[in-house]
Amino acid sequence: MTGTDDKLIRMANQIATFFESQPGDGAEAVAGHLRDFWDPSMRARIRALHGDPGLRPLARAGIERLPETREGAAYPLTDGRIATPSAAGTDRT
Repeated sequence: MTGTDDKLIRMANQIATFFESQPGDGAEAVAGHLRDFWDPSMRARIRALHGDPGLRPLARAGIERLPETREGAAYPLTDGRIATPSAAGTDRT
């Protein structure tokens, strides 16, 4: 595991901690946040780490709800817009 992996796990756990205190489906909220705000490469890496024992249960549940992404593939945001990764590696809508 790399230092970057540790940072991704820490960030996913922080997101999960926030949504643990909110009403509604926490796992879906975590997944929605990751879909809307994380770069596709970050989402792909955290999916690869979803079995890490350092992940909070809600973080793991949210990660498991992420769709598998292909580089360059469009994907839906929670507000209904469609995002497409640009050649520079950033998302655009």
